[in-house]
This record gives sequence, structure tokens and C-alpha cells, in this order.
Amino acid sequence: KLGYHYYKIDLDLNDLKQYSKLVRFVSQHPNILYVDRTFGGSDFEFDGEFSSQEAFYTFIASLKQKFPHLIRIHRYYRAEKIYKYEYLPGI
Repeated sequence: KLGYHYYKIDLDLNDLKQYSKLVRFVSQHPNILYVDRTFGGSDFEFDGEFSSQEAFYTFIASLKQKFPHLIRIHRYYRAEKIYKYEYLPGI
């Protein structure tokens, strides 16, 4: 309703030692909703909402600039519609 687009971002990292720095940086960004704790798949996953595709690309560019040698591969998915969320609190 506000015109924002929902993105799921997956990162494969070159060095897991900087994982906590990446979590802090991403968590402090106002457009990031969740940092996902997952088993398997990508090394680092998070979700965000951005006002435009350009705003999203600007965020990804800032992420790559802040951590130039950390990100090996990035993938993203833009959700057209969210039907249901499932949470596992306390895990």
C-alpha cells in the first residue's frame, strides 16, 4: 500500500569471520526488516523493503563498498505478493 517492494537477499561470503560485522551493518539499515537465521543455503540471508529498484541497487552498492572482498555472490528475489509468514520464535 505504501509502494515499497519486498526483497529477499542471499549472500555467499568469502570469509565468515566478518559475519557479525555484516549483521550489524545490515541490521542498522532502516529498510532491512529481518536478518534470517537459516540452516543450509546461503551464508547470509536478509529481507528488506525499498521504495524503488534504484533504492535497492543503491543499498547493494553500499554493501559491496563497505565489504569489498567479503561478498562472493549475491542473489535477490523480489516478492510480488506475500500470502503468509511463518515464524519459529525462540530458535
